Amino acid sequence: MDRKANTRSIVIPTVGRKKLWVSWVALMLCCAAGSAWAQAPLTEAAVVRLARSHAPGSAVAQATERLADARQRTAGLLLNPFVGWERETVLTGQGSAQDIFRATIAIDMAGPLSNRSLAASRSSWMRAEASVTRTAAVLDAVLGYYDVVVAERRVAILRRAVSSLDEAARVLARREEAGNASGYESTRLAIASELARSRQAEAQGTLHSARARLAALLGLDVDTLRVDTTLALSPLRDEAQLVRSGTSDRAAIRQARASARFAAVAQDRAGWTWVPTLNVSGGANLVSDPDRRHGYVVALSLSIPIFDRGQGLRAEAEAQRALSTARAEALSRTVRAELASSYAIYTTARQELARFEAATSDQVDALLRAAQSGYREGQRSIVELLDAQRAQTDVAERRLSLLGAAKQAEARLRAAAGELR
Repeated sequence: MDRKANTRSIVIPTVGRKKLWVSWVALMLCCAAGSAWAQAPLTEAAVVRLARSHAPGSAVAQATERLADARQRTAGLLLNPFVGWERETVLTGQGSAQDIFRATIAIDMAGPLSNRSLAASRSSWMRAEASVTRTAAVLDAVLGYYDVVVAERRVAILRRAVSSLDEAARVLARREEAGNASGYESTRLAIASELARSRQAEAQGTLHSARARLAALLGLDVDTLRVDTTLALSPLRDEAQLVRSGTSDRAAIRQARASARFAAVAQDRAGWTWVPTLNVSGGANLVSDPDRRHGYVVALSLSIPIFDRGQGLRAEAEAQRALSTARAEALSRTVRAELASSYAIYTTARQELARFEAATSDQVDALLRAAQSGYREGQRSIVELLDAQRAQTDVAERRLSLLGAAKQAEARLRAAAGELR
């Protein structure tokens, strides 16, 4: 009886085992999915998303926007009301005491309204600066991403060049065994191999530097950083459409123009700051004497605008309007210049890349195949083979350079148009 009871106590129910098995499988799938996500190579879209939240400039832009909101919310507040108490006592005769409770409100509308518009103008410009800072941060991360991609592809090109030279060395070794190779050929090939390895080591160092910089910008671990090495040019867009988008739809331009509008409103409102401030008071008057009398207190006071007639606020509003207008125009012209410059570089790089690929893609491959075949058959010298291999490497590097320049110009074009924000 006791043994049966003990046996039953350690048996896991069937339903429990099924739930445990399902939970374990689900956990393993989640871990595998998380590991796959962590190892997924970064694309340009992922870099943009990460830069918007993790790049140093994006954090500065977010803090600037919070400061602008705080300043606008707290500007131009009305003066606080005053609450007072007074006691007057007469000690001679029968004696009496008088308590006066009074509340005073200052009525000044022109000054606070103008200050609110001034604060709105300054806050709008701070938001424009924040937008420019965030766009620059995202652009910097995208350009850093392109640097990593170009560096990785250049390392791959030079690695293939070293492999080709190693293959040539094996062919030369067989020819030396047969007595068909000279010492000059061996020395020439050894020098070419060392040059190729040196260029590969330099490219590898450039890649490490680019990876470290991108990881720091995005707040990632450089050891686990992987990028998608695909580089493809986007369809060419109309320049006039890009200019319209950059000078009208871009957030920084809108905020700069809003700053000028608020400054104009502040200047209009400041024209009424000469109106005197009116103080209205009212309260209760309690007299402590044998009759215990009571009454009320009403008072009006008006400031006399002799020294301060609002001229300081009017001058500040006028200067703010001029400054905001100049800033908006300067930013608009800067954006147009950046659009024009980036568009010229982009179209030139695209055209040259297309022309260069069409002119060299077939010829360089045919040249290398002919040199390799002829060298294996003993009909061509090592110098001809090295020249063909160097030509192929130079052409591949030139294509990559043109493609990288076109992608960087494309990114700057998108940033100027307000698409990277």
